[in-house]
Amino acid sequence: MYERYRAWMTGLIAAGVECGELGADVVVEGAAELAVALLDGAGVRAMLGEPGMDVDDARRLVAAQLAGALGIDPGRLEG
Repeated sequence: MYERYRAWMTGLIAAGVECGELGADVVVEGAAELAVALLDGAGVRAMLGEPGMDVDDARRLVAAQLAGALGIDPGRLEG
């Protein structure tokens, strides 16, 4: 399950680098691993209804952390 999920995420990020939406210095595999970990962790917490971690909180947390690895403004990931 995670192998396909990581491959999908790696493909998305690689496509962003290839088309110029993301910088050439993005470490694709590392960013994909980070994305999977953040989405998985924050998503489970939101799904379980943990206080202080609803879907919007999870979205902001993931965007804020992942944006650095992607070299973009977090706002680009929040939409």
